Amino acid sequence: MNLKKLFWQCAKSTCEPQLEANLAELDKADAQAGIDLRKHPFKLWCKAFFRDAVKCDTVENNLSEAFNSTLLKARSKPLIPMLEDIRVATMKRIAKKRKYVLKWPGSFGPIIMKKLNTNILASQGWNVDFNGDDGYEIKKGRGQFKVSLKKRSCSCRRWDLSGIPCAHAICAIYDKGEEAEAYVDNCYSKEMYHKTYSYTLHPINGELLWPRTQHEEILPPLPKKMSGRPKKKRVREQSEARPPSSSQLSRKGRIMTCSLCGGEGHNKKSCSTTAGTVTPSARGRRPRGGRGKRGNTSRRQSGFGVYVDEATGETILEVSSHLTCMFKSFQFVAMMFSHFALYVIC
Repeated sequence: MNLKKLFWQCAKSTCEPQLEANLAELDKADAQAGIDLRKHPFKLWCKAFFRDAVKCDTVENNLSEAFNSTLLKARSKPLIPMLEDIRVATMKRIAKKRKYVLKWPGSFGPIIMKKLNTNILASQGWNVDFNGDDGYEIKKGRGQFKVSLKKRSCSCRRWDLSGIPCAHAICAIYDKGEEAEAYVDNCYSKEMYHKTYSYTLHPINGELLWPRTQHEEILPPLPKKMSGRPKKKRVREQSEARPPSSSQLSRKGRIMTCSLCGGEGHNKKSCSTTAGTVTPSARGRRPRGGRGKRGNTSRRQSGFGVYVDEATGETILEVSSHLTCMFKSFQFVAMMFSHFALYVIC
């Protein structure tokens, strides 16, 4: 099991005994990772230490990421156009949510009902022991939890944190002969949803209809061009995962292969192959001189079309180069003769 999965198990632990068990698994996988994780206060990253008054068990930063995605186009604009884009987006979102709540078939939204139905399925197979007052013991194998319906609390703390009855609480609710939907927190109700989006943003006129001031107009500051290309992407932390590139394949999972010996796990810089050894993987490969350095490289040029072979000392005349030189000389003489003829005629 990788460290990332073990970390999220620790972060999503809803009670301290569950956290200690998950930390023990993390210590077995990597003791130093467990030591580093304990340096950070548990109340900042573990559900077991979250307050249960807000009824929000979210431990990720999805809320901030979702808000940041709405500002991708607006944040590159000047101040007033940026604020206008945010205002319009907020106005449209409120109107959309007011229409959305009208489609609810019941007292709670579809997402809340989906979570509740998942907990109802998970409640199967548990045994219930009632103390005659308000205490319930929910047992299954070695697991045992206590539930209080009056306090709307379970020792696993899932119900306390989210406000949605957990599987243990649903067992106690059904034992009492009531419906689980009646014990969902009121903050998820249709009435509270209406109150949340009861305030609307009113449309405003454009800049051409704004009232004019009698004071001196305030100009924006002079633009100052910084060195380098302007950055539009936000700065990510070192621990954050990088988004996949649309133009470059990821190197994750690829095995490094040496171009000299063909071996895996190293490249040609760290290759231990002795110089001059020709390996099967290097046979038939083009020389490293490049495309423009073909043929005999021992020739030394001494003039137009004349080469000296350094190995034999023989002088070589290339006919193609000699003819090219003669043709250029003939063109030059013809041009000079035509100019002289024009001079005499005039």
